Amino acid sequence: MSLEFRRHWKLLVLLALVLAVLTLGLGRHRIIAYTVPGSLQVVEQGTNYDNDVALFDDSVVHSIQILISDTDYEQMITTYQQTGEKQYSHANVVIDGVRVNNVGLRLKGNASLRTALGGGFGGRGFDRQAGPGGERRWPQFDPDNMPDPADRPQRPQALGAAGDIPTVQGDGSAKLPLMIKFNEFVPGQTYQGYKNLAIRTYGIASDAAMLHEPVTNSVFRLVGLPAPRTAYVGLRLNDGAEQLYSISEVINDGYLEQHFANPDGVLYKAEVGSTLSYEGEDPSLYATDFTQQTRVNDADMAPLIAFMRFLSESDDETFESELPAWLDVDAFATYLAINNLLVNTDSIIGTNNNYYL
Repeated sequence: MSLEFRRHWKLLVLLALVLAVLTLGLGRHRIIAYTVPGSLQVVEQGTNYDNDVALFDDSVVHSIQILISDTDYEQMITTYQQTGEKQYSHANVVIDGVRVNNVGLRLKGNASLRTALGGGFGGRGFDRQAGPGGERRWPQFDPDNMPDPADRPQRPQALGAAGDIPTVQGDGSAKLPLMIKFNEFVPGQTYQGYKNLAIRTYGIASDAAMLHEPVTNSVFRLVGLPAPRTAYVGLRLNDGAEQLYSISEVINDGYLEQHFANPDGVLYKAEVGSTLSYEGEDPSLYATDFTQQTRVNDADMAPLIAFMRFLSESDDETFESELPAWLDVDAFATYLAINNLLVNTDSIIGTNNNYYL
């Protein structure tokens, strides 16, 4: 036995005992990260590009030109078609005459993107099967079992023969929904204080005037509920023809700061076919139902899981008395009423999609 071991053998035995206790006592427990709001604050420094024309002034039709190489644009399309992933590419944009360099550009949307590209490419949320409790989920997209084209409304980008995917050119001939992220490659870079800008198309209902979102959001604001601001824009991809799109405010941490007295909570976005059914404490069980939008690195799914557990397991008396502590009941009832009134099925009342908690 070495002299060094004889000096420290008691410490080694104590360490072994501690490891044994931790293994036996906590080995089967899941570790959850609980943090204090504001425990990690990262301050980004960058340029904020201003303009005399307010981004969401809906009294004018704005102009946006996206400058991107053909190679990057085609790779963005190919990656989505092959994998369903929506990756950011480098681009420059000119918004109402003001140029912002080195922004991130990616595809966005689910149904609207599939409509524009002419098929299902395995994007997030479109391969839903029955959940652990047997509840109905979004059916798997089956390109061989589609309705008769004669029974479907004509799309501005119709499919070719036998369902061929239309060729997507960098001249903007295909009308694709896009996301601009001003600070993707330049930390802190913003445009009029905004980090992101959503560029939307006519969706899946051949809404050439694109009234759906502006009208819906206007109604929400009229009844006192927060809703993203929208406007119209003539968009050109490189030197291609100008096409009509709508632009929309993105729901993120900046949006929360505008509309909520306490914006430090965790924002979750519902994916296609999501449910609020409690399925256990393992966050991976909810990975296809909700995505975490804020505080991604210093919080987790625990608050949402606790809410689901309350909804699923509370008795009637507890549910009635404690629900207002979990949820703004009046605002939620108004939200449901407006969605039903406007038949907004791309929400919690239809596909259980595109709503936030």
